[in-house]
Amino acid sequence: MSGAARRLDWGRWKIDNLLHHVRDRIFREEDYVGRLPRIVADMRNLAIDVHRRDSRVNIAAALRRTA
Repeated sequence: MSGAARRLDWGRWKIDNLLHHVRDRIFREEDYVGRLPRIVADMRNLAIDVHRRDSRVNIAAALRRTA
């Protein structure tokens, strides 16, 4: 595997860890069943983005703090 391919693979895992892991573990998105899952996912992405822009690393702690 070339260096560029490794960097691309690492970038994919970084995205998975930063967004999908939070959505799956904190918001339990895989458990959500309903008529408007896309809107709910967008709202969750917005919440994650707001906390990330506020330099929060631990999203779970940031959500508990704002709750």
